[in-house]
Amino acid sequence: MDAAVRAQAEELERFGFRALDALHIACAEMALADIVLTTDDRMLAKAKEFRKSLHVRVESPIIWLMKVVTPRMTLAQIRECGVEALTKALGPAGMARFL
Repeated sequence: MDAAVRAQAEELERFGFRALDALHIACAEMALADIVLTTDDRMLAKAKEFRKSLHVRVESPIIWLMKVVTPRMTLAQIRECGVEALTKALGPAGMARFL
């Protein structure tokens, strides 16, 4: 790990990020990544709190996917995907109860 990544990670730790989260964000920043996707609610909340100080967006994969995919889909396509996902998850009998 180079000194710049280490220094940035230490700065992020001072903001309250946990050590590995800080390192993850620092590496993403140094790599000029556009976004870091995480399901870690604590990391998401901390990133939201300090978003103006970060040089990379930190988002939930689900929120990011909705922003990326949804604008390209029609309402009918979104509904079809939702019904297909529910059917797969619940099975035919579960789907009948759901509807």
